[in-house]
Amino acid sequence: MNKKYLMRGFAALALVASVSSCTKDVTTMSPEEIDAKAKENAELQLGFSIPDGQTWDMASQVEANVAVNLNAGETYEVAIYSNNPIIDGKGVVLAKGSVTNGNSFLESFTCGDDCDQLYVGVTDKNNYTLYKAVKVENGKVNADFSEATADSRRSITVKGDVYNKFPSVTDVAAKFPTRIPDDADDLPTNGDYNYYYGNGAGHNYVIRSAGTYTIGGSWQNTGYDEKLDRWGVPQPYNVYVFVDGNDEVLIKHNGSAMHNLYILKGNVKLDSSVGEMANVVITVANGATLTDTRDHIAARTDLYGAVELYNKGTFNATNSLKYDMGNKARFYNEGTATITGALSYSPADAENSFFINFGDQAELTAPSMILNSTGNFFNSGTTTITGETNVTQSGIYWVNNGKYTTGSMVFSAKNATFYNYCQLKVTGNAHMYDGEFNLMTDSYCEAGSADFDNFIVNMANNAGFKVIGNTTWGAQGDGTYQGVKATGSKAYVYFGGTTTVAGHLRSMEFTGNVTFAHGNIVDLGADNSGVQPTYVLTNEGVTEINKTDATFTAPTGGQCSGTWNQGGTPKYETMQVYTYAFEDQTVGTDYDMNDVVLKVNYHVTEQGTGANAGKVIYDKTKLDVKLVAAGATYNIKVKIGDNYIFGGEEIHNLLKVNGVAVGAGVMVNTGNGKAVTAEPYEQTGIGIPTGWNNDFRTLPVSIEVTSTNTTYSYPNTHTYPHAVMIPVDWAWPTERTNVITAYPKFKNWATSTATPRADSDWYNKENAVEGKVVQNN
Repeated sequence: MNKKYLMRGFAALALVASVSSCTKDVTTMSPEEIDAKAKENAELQLGFSIPDGQTWDMASQVEANVAVNLNAGETYEVAIYSNNPIIDGKGVVLAKGSVTNGNSFLESFTCGDDCDQLYVGVTDKNNYTLYKAVKVENGKVNADFSEATADSRRSITVKGDVYNKFPSVTDVAAKFPTRIPDDADDLPTNGDYNYYYGNGAGHNYVIRSAGTYTIGGSWQNTGYDEKLDRWGVPQPYNVYVFVDGNDEVLIKHNGSAMHNLYILKGNVKLDSSVGEMANVVITVANGATLTDTRDHIAARTDLYGAVELYNKGTFNATNSLKYDMGNKARFYNEGTATITGALSYSPADAENSFFINFGDQAELTAPSMILNSTGNFFNSGTTTITGETNVTQSGIYWVNNGKYTTGSMVFSAKNATFYNYCQLKVTGNAHMYDGEFNLMTDSYCEAGSADFDNFIVNMANNAGFKVIGNTTWGAQGDGTYQGVKATGSKAYVYFGGTTTVAGHLRSMEFTGNVTFAHGNIVDLGADNSGVQPTYVLTNEGVTEINKTDATFTAPTGGQCSGTWNQGGTPKYETMQVYTYAFEDQTVGTDYDMNDVVLKVNYHVTEQGTGANAGKVIYDKTKLDVKLVAAGATYNIKVKIGDNYIFGGEEIHNLLKVNGVAVGAGVMVNTGNGKAVTAEPYEQTGIGIPTGWNNDFRTLPVSIEVTSTNTTYSYPNTHTYPHAVMIPVDWAWPTERTNVITAYPKFKNWATSTATPRADSDWYNKENAVEGKVVQNN
C-alpha cells in the first residue's frame, strides 16, 4: 500500500507533474495515487528526494513578554522589530502596543523560522527610545526594561579614588540601630537646660514623645594621652528617637558634650544651637525625617573624629544661605536629601569631606554645588542641581555613576579626576578648562553649550558626548593635545550648533574610534596664510559626518548609554509583510510560484506625523492586501475566509497600465518577455475572518479559478498542498524559473531533517540569484 504524504509550502507546488508526463487525469485518481504521483513528480522536477513526512512550514508563532518598569505613572510604546532599526534605518514591526509603567507588554506574532534574534524598542512620552537585541528561545521573547535594582556602585575602579573609604553594606547596616537599648533613660521634655554627663560616655537616652529637648553637658573624654600629648578623643553618649506621629521633636544644645543621634522613628529638627560636633554619628532611618537648620556640618577641631551622617529617610537642610560640608564631614545618603541653600564643600586641608549619594533610590536636590579644598562627591542615584556645579581645585574627585542634572558645570583646576559612568546632563553651559573629563564605558554626557580651554575629553567604549548648542575651542599651545581621545571600538560625539575653533594649531583634535557628527565649523585660523589646520581628525578610526545624518538621544529609565541613530530622523517604521503565493492548477505547473502573489499585513491606519513621524499605527482587526503579481493566464478571483476581496473582481481587471486593465490571459509582473509591468492593486481595511487567531500561518486565503471551476486554498485543503506562506516581503521567481533555481539554498532547507532546519533563511532577498527574481513592487 502506498504511503500517504501530506506536505505544505513549496513542496506543495512541487507535487504536480507536467501534462506530458500524465497518463491518467488527476480527477480520476484516488487520494493515495495523487499523493504518490505528486511526490514522484516533485522529486523529478526539483531534482532531490523529499524526506518522508517532511513539512514545509516556514514560520512559527512567537510570544513576547516585555516588562517595563522605568518611570512611575508613564505609558510607554513597545515595538518588536524583525531587524535592527538603528543600523538599517527603519524598523520592520512584528508587534506593537502600549504599556503602563510597572506592567508587561504581552503579544504573540508570526515570525519566520530564521528569526532567532529580534529587537525590542521602548519609547517614552518624549519620543526617546531604548533598544535591546533579544534572543528568541523556545518560541518566546523576554525583555526587561527596568531600573537597576542591584548595588549601583557598578564598576568604579578609579586609581587612587578617595572612595576606597566607602563604607561597605555591612558597615552601613551597623550604623543603624534596630532597637532601643534596655538601659536607655527617658529624656524629659520642655524643661530647663538638661545636662546629661553624669553617667559618662556611651550612656543611652531615649526620646519617646514630641517636644523640645535641650541636651548637652560637659566634655567627655578618655583622659590625657601621653603618647599624643593631648587629651583623648571626646566620647559621645547616645540619644535615640522613637516618636509616633508627625509632631516635631526639636533638639537644642548647651555645653560641650557630644552625642550620637539615632532617629529610628519621628520628625526631628536640629536647632542652630547644636553647632559643630566631633566623633559622632547621626542616622535617619527609613520613614524618619531630620530637618537641619544649621548652615554647615563639621567636626569641631582637626584633632578629633569625623561627623558622619547616614540618611535612609528624609533629610532637609533649611538654611536659605548655605549648607557647607566642612571639616571631616561625611554625608552618606540612601534616601531623599533636599538642600535649600548653596551646597558647598570646604574642609580643612588635613582631612577630606565627602557626600555619597548612594543607590538607585537616593535623591539629592540643591540649588548649587561648589567643591572646594579637598571636598569630594560621589553619586549613584539621582542628583539635581538647579544652578551651578563648580569644581574649583585640583585633587577633588567628582564621580557620577547615576543620573546627574545641573544648570551649568565648571570642570577646572588641572584636574583629571572627573568620572562619568552613567548620565550627566548640563542644561546650560559646560565650561571645561585646565583638566580632563573621563566619560567611561556606556556613559552619556549632554550639555546645552560648551567651551574648552586646555582640556581633554577621554571617551571609553560606547561613550557619548552631545552638545545641543554652540561649542567653542580656545587657543592651544603647540604640541599640547586638546580635544577628544577615544578608546575602545566606538564612541560618539554630536555638536548640534556652531563649532568655533581658535586660530591656533590643533585647537581641537580627535583620535580613536569615534563618530563625530556636527554642523557648521568656524575655523578662525583658516584665512591666515601658513597657519596649519586648527582642528585635526588624526586617524582612520575617526568618522566625520553631518549632524543631519545622525541623532543622539538621552538614555531613559535605568539606562546609562544614549541611543545613537545614524541615518537621520525621523525613525521610520514599516509593517511586517507576509507573502502568499499560489499555483493555479494541480498539473502542468512550472513551480515558479507566481501565478497569484499577495502581500498581506495588518491594516496601517496612519503613518505618524510630527513627533511620531515615520511610525506606523495599525489595527489588528483589519488587513491590508496587495496583489503584486499574476503569472496566471486563467481568470481568478481571491477570497479571505468566506468573502471575496478586491470587490470580487477578476485579478487581471485590477492590474492596470496607464489606467487600462491588462486584460484576461496576460501575465503581469513576472519579468519575462511576455509579461507586462503594472502597478500593484491594494485593498486596505479588510476585516479579519471570524475566529482567526492572528496567526498568519492559518490565515484562510484562497483563489477561485473560474476558468477551470476550481478553488485552491491556504492552508491547503487537499492531501497535497498547492499554496505557500512566506513570512517575509518576498521577491518571487521570474516566469518559468523554478524556485530552486531562484533560491539555491532552498534545496538544503527542503531536505533538512535537523532541528532547527538548515538554511531557514533561504527565502531572504540576499539569498536570491540576481536576475531570477522579481523585486517587490
